[in-house]
Amino acid sequence: SERDIGSEWENDLPLLIKLLRRIVESTAREHLHFIFFSSGGAVYGPSSGQAAREIDVCHPVGWYAQAKVAAEEIIQIFGERHGLIYTILRVSNPYGFPVPPERAQGIIPHAFQCAWTGQPLSLWGDGTARKDFLHYSDFNRGLQAVIDQRLTGVYNLAQGQSTSVMDVIRQIEIITQRPIGLQLGPARPWDVHASLLDNRKLCEVSGWKPQISLPEGLKLTALEIPR
Repeated sequence: SERDIGSEWENDLPLLIKLLRRIVESTAREHLHFIFFSSGGAVYGPSSGQAAREIDVCHPVGWYAQAKVAAEEIIQIFGERHGLIYTILRVSNPYGFPVPPERAQGIIPHAFQCAWTGQPLSLWGDGTARKDFLHYSDFNRGLQAVIDQRLTGVYNLAQGQSTSVMDVIRQIEIITQRPIGLQLGPARPWDVHASLLDNRKLCEVSGWKPQISLPEGLKLTALEIPR
């Protein structure tokens, strides 16, 4: 998004509108349920110390976050004006699965790969950034609850806790019993430094709640990342 400014408005958002138009014009529209994966930390912007709730005003940082907010607004307009049945999930940072080495995002799998291989881990900033990390099994169960119960509206799908990147790295070093060398780079101005999400709305409405703590999830992840 930062390299190709405005690409979402040229490509993604027009395609989204075409898709939503097809849905609301469909004779099966009452049976269709549109679920959109938005971004938890990015759309809210930097945390003020309080967990971000769905009713809070969004302060998106960067073009990626701006595009997510724009997509949410389009979906909500289709819901209000055309009866679109939709759910917007503001997802935190899922983890627990391998990612391609060339993918820049995904601090947890990259940290494990660096622990196994001995290569240095490249960081944006000094590691003090705080994120909400959600194990993929909890993500899957949350999504399944939304589908099964046909929930509508906006929900945070998150662990509900914030952990620093450096603390995550230290935990991975303990699990692997290997040191991780760090290669620090400049923090990205569009990357939210402190993110904390309130997941109580989805928990209360659906009965879902995260079951995998971060320490437990990291131990499970160690089994998924190839050595």
